[in-house]
Amino acid sequence: MAFSIGAIPVQEIYQRAFSAKSEKAGVNGHYLSAALLLLIPSIPLVIGLGSVYLHPELIDDDHGQSIILQSVARFASLPVQVLFYGAMISAIMSTSSGAMLASATVVGENLLKPNFKSLSDKQILLFTRLSVVLMAAISCYFALGDMKIMSLVVASLSLIMVSILAPFTLGLFWKKSSVFGTWCGVIVGDVVWFICYMLDIPLDPTLIGTPASFVAMFIGSLIVADKEPIPLS
Repeated sequence: MAFSIGAIPVQEIYQRAFSAKSEKAGVNGHYLSAALLLLIPSIPLVIGLGSVYLHPELIDDDHGQSIILQSVARFASLPVQVLFYGAMISAIMSTSSGAMLASATVVGENLLKPNFKSLSDKQILLFTRLSVVLMAAISCYFALGDMKIMSLVVASLSLIMVSILAPFTLGLFWKKSSVFGTWCGVIVGDVVWFICYMLDIPLDPTLIGTPASFVAMFIGSLIVADKEPIPLS
């Protein structure tokens, strides 16, 4: 669920939707990307699964976190290794920089600019740059912690799922969605997920935080409605 449903409201999706030259191009582009999303990741999946069964001794090294890297290093030729590691590093750098810049842009354009009218463009730019540094520091803290790569990826997508999926979905398809309800969905989903995560309950925290976010946004939107419809521009 985290890798499929949780990835729907990420910034890469709607950035490409809004930048498409036409509605048809946006729709076809997403269908094509969905097909590629199933095809391309199957390559490392096949390599990893094959290595587990053919060379189980690789799992003992680093708890299997680097099994694909070790498989490529042992059995691939030098040109293939150069292409593989180059593509991997490029993908990591591109994803990391895009995620940090997107988060900083949200802080500057969606939080500071609408709520602090007195700030000049230079001040907003300064806060946006500081947000990039802050996001990088937070990311390094979690990345250098004692967590597995898979756990980090699932946790990041789970947080998106429990906080943004409800506002994103209800905001598109439910006319009574309000700003207050949106904040209720974001905050309640995050808090419930974090509490369940810290308590280490048997049930996955995402399965509790996501419904809680939907319920909180639904109730919050009914309690406090928007005075005027929010433009979609």
